[in-house]
Order: sequence, then C-alpha cells, then structure tokens
Amino acid sequence: SQIEGYDDIVIVNADTIFKINLEDMYFYHKRSGALITIGSTVVDDVTGFGVIEEENGKIIRFVEKPDPKRAKTNTINSGIYILNKKALEKMPKEKSFSLEKDFLEKICLKEPIYHYPISRFITVNDIEQYKKAEEAMKNLQGERFELSHPLRETGPEPAAFDQAPPPLH
Repeated sequence: SQIEGYDDIVIVNADTIFKINLEDMYFYHKRSGALITIGSTVVDDVTGFGVIEEENGKIIRFVEKPDPKRAKTNTINSGIYILNKKALEKMPKEKSFSLEKDFLEKICLKEPIYHYPISRFITVNDIEQYKKAEEAMKNLQGERFELSHPLRETGPEPAAFDQAPPPLH
C-alpha cells in the first residue's frame, strides 16, 4: 500500500479555495478520535453543497446536495478531509463512486465523523465564481488569519500521538 507508515491522509476537492491551518485541523482530528474529519463552513445558501447536521462537533447526518428548502442547517462540507487509513477499508469497492453520496452519507451513521470549521471558503464551479474568487484572492493578499480551535490549544504535541489520542472534553 502507498500509505504504509501513515495513519491518516488528507483529501482536498479541486474546486474550492480555502485558508486553513491544517496542523490545527489535524490536531482536532487526532484528539476527537474521528475516523474522518471534514472541513466545514457556514453559508447563506446551501444549494449545491453537502449539508452537515452535527452535535458537539460530531456529524450525526450528512446529506449531499439536498433540496435547500429541506436542509436543516447551513453548515456545509467545504471539501477538505482528513481520513484515518481505516476509513479506506470501509469505502465502496467500485472503481468509481462519490465520496460524499456513496460513502459519507452512510458512514457517519456508523462511525465517529467530526467536522472542523474553517474561516474562509470559496467555491469555483464556473467562470463567474472563478472571477469572484480571483477578486477575493486579490483582496486577501498579505492578510494573515488563523482559526484557533480549543482542542488545539489544550492538545498534546504531535509526538504524543504515538499512543491513542486523549478523549474530547
């Protein structure tokens, strides 16, 4: 296997731009004991996005691109994932499948899946969104911002992850 020696992998959708402290997200993933941690953000309109229903950070339901009128929250999947390699064993065996529709919708009902809020998110699905993203990126040049998560502040240093991560508070 190409990921031998690694416990986790990062997957990123190609049609999104975001700014995230990946180290903080990784600390959160390890401390939560999640099989999968999904980057999330809140939007005004959930059209075209996977919607996350959660309790205390744990995803209790994930619905890929629901009818916006039926969406119970406006917290969406922002297209960045950290997966424990055990998640790969649970994925569909077909050559082609939708990570969101064929896997995440089902696995969150059985396994600990958490979400991690990110502070900036831009989707780029068409030329108009691309132009808006380009303008937004120009406005952000030189800006620094960090999303500090409470679990990162109280979490152990990376070397401590040689053992099982401590439980969430």
